[in-house]
Amino acid sequence: MTNDITRREALQRAAWLLGGTLSAPTILGVLAGCGEKPATIVWTPRTLAPDQRVMVVAVAEVIIPTTDTPGAREADVDEFVDAMLTDHLPAKDRERFLAGLKRLDARARRAHSRGFNECTTAQQSAMVSELDRLAFAEPPKTKEIPPDAADIGPESFFRMMKEFAVVGYYTSEVGSTRELRVNPFARYRDIPYKPGTPAWA
Repeated sequence: MTNDITRREALQRAAWLLGGTLSAPTILGVLAGCGEKPATIVWTPRTLAPDQRVMVVAVAEVIIPTTDTPGAREADVDEFVDAMLTDHLPAKDRERFLAGLKRLDARARRAHSRGFNECTTAQQSAMVSELDRLAFAEPPKTKEIPPDAADIGPESFFRMMKEFAVVGYYTSEVGSTRELRVNPFARYRDIPYKPGTPAWA
């Protein structure tokens, strides 16, 4: 992303895909250039540990898989997530995100006797799908607290993860130029759309 208009349009598209809203830290992070780096610099995570980075990539790839177009892995979504955690999230939200990764790894060990990163793609996909279901479920109304209650409802780790994956993808060069066709015309020009073709970036 090279200009504010492009970033704003990408944010609008990501918000639409996520149901119409984005968190303030994500919006501010993207407008501040979150995730951008010179092509000559070798990137090193500042917040994510190596195993956490692998988890983030795997979860993001379930959310936006590689098909006939690049997925989250090729869009370097982990770099966006690390930049958001390091530079733009309040400490309590950063800790909430990292705690969610720990719970996901513990969930994998309970279900499959191995860490999330050692699980098969199918097992990872099933766990991410369950997190997605829980994240958009109603919080329990009983006094009995279910396992992984922190993964239920709007304050869940997965809500943040999904937002970061989608926004990080659509504000990346890969997401805006290859998965989406770039609109070569003026911003408000009407462009014919043929069903089955990618949307305009």
